[in-house]
Amino acid sequence: MPIDREKATLALDGPVNRVRLVSPARAKALEKLGIRTLRELLTHFPRSYVDLSSVETCASARIGETCTVRGTVHEIKLKKPRYNLKLVEIAVTDGTGILVVTAFRQPWLMDQIKAGDAVAVAGKVIFDYGYKRMTN
Repeated sequence: MPIDREKATLALDGPVNRVRLVSPARAKALEKLGIRTLRELLTHFPRSYVDLSSVETCASARIGETCTVRGTVHEIKLKKPRYNLKLVEIAVTDGTGILVVTAFRQPWLMDQIKAGDAVAVAGKVIFDYGYKRMTN
């Protein structure tokens, strides 16, 4: 059975909420990105990519650069530096050093991540308070 090209084109120019997994709420969020049709959805590309394939060690992670580090959670702490602010500090070690990851306003991570868990973290490495650090 031949494909009717006109109908196929009209389907691409149809509203994005005709896609089965696009709920009205998601369609509204996509509209904020300027995506109203299926064609716009298919041709929308991220403005940047994070290369998670090149993994660094804690010791070789360069300060000021974005990288991915794989390791084991050594320690996880919930801190409350001031009223209405909670932060989670996760110490990640891979045998070459320690990288401290700080997550602001995400106390639910205390239930998700435990000491001994294997993790991969990606972000910009800074040097602060005597440690290499990443923040969200």
